This record gives sequence, structure tokens and C-alpha cells, in this order.
Amino acid sequence: MRAVFVSSPQVHRPPASELVIGLRDAGLHVEHSPIDSPEFYDPRWPSWYAEGLQSTLRRCQLFVIVLEKYWDSSTWMAEEANFAMTMPQVVQPLPSFFWNPTKTPMTAHGMRGYLKTELPVGIYDAVKVLLEQASRITNGCSS
Repeated sequence: MRAVFVSSPQVHRPPASELVIGLRDAGLHVEHSPIDSPEFYDPRWPSWYAEGLQSTLRRCQLFVIVLEKYWDSSTWMAEEANFAMTMPQVVQPLPSFFWNPTKTPMTAHGMRGYLKTELPVGIYDAVKVLLEQASRITNGCSS
């Protein structure tokens, strides 16, 4: 199964929700950050840091940051990105991308290191790049 992790503090709202829908429509399995909103209860929160984040990222082949207003000021987003890019007990970290369709400025200098490969602004172009990357990884595996 080709799976993509979408890192966003507002995964249930555009632009992150649009990316999730586009990836699913393209046939990819999408995992994502827990929803952080008073309107929704996400049952993953109680165990997210202890086990949920690690087990979820280990099921994924790609990691995508949706750069938006609060992403760069969140220790929660930094934890996701750091784990994806260091992946303890795994041969290599997840290929990492970032999508910034609203041209949100990155203000936190310490978070800039997590921004690896920028995706095209257009949703269809971004999904196409990720689908191609996921296919390369899947086809390169021996399983």
C-alpha cells in the first residue's frame, strides 16, 4: 500500500484537506496529524506522542508538510517532522516534501530545516509529483 503522511495543524480545513482529498482520489492511502480543534475529538491524541506518531509514520512512504499559518510555531509539527526525517530504527528517513499553496512565510528559523523539497503550488501538480514519488518507492521495493 502506498501511504502518504500529511503534517498539518488544521488537516480538516483547506488547504490541507484539499491535498488529502486529492491524494485519496489519486489512489493513495493518507495518514495525517490528529485534528486539533474544539469542534472535533480525535481519539489519537492520548497516545499520539507515546506510540501513535511512530507507528503511523512507519506505515508511510512519504511525508508532506502543508505550510500554513501555525505550522512553523508548533512543537507538535516539529515533533512530526523530526521523527519523519530521523526515523529511529529504520534504514532511512521518509522522503519529505512541503506544499505552500498560500505562500505562507516561514518565520521560525528553527523549522526551516524541515522544508526539504517544495511541491508545485497547484493541487493537481502537487498530487502528481507525490503519486510519482510513491510509485518509484513502491516499484523499488522487493515486497
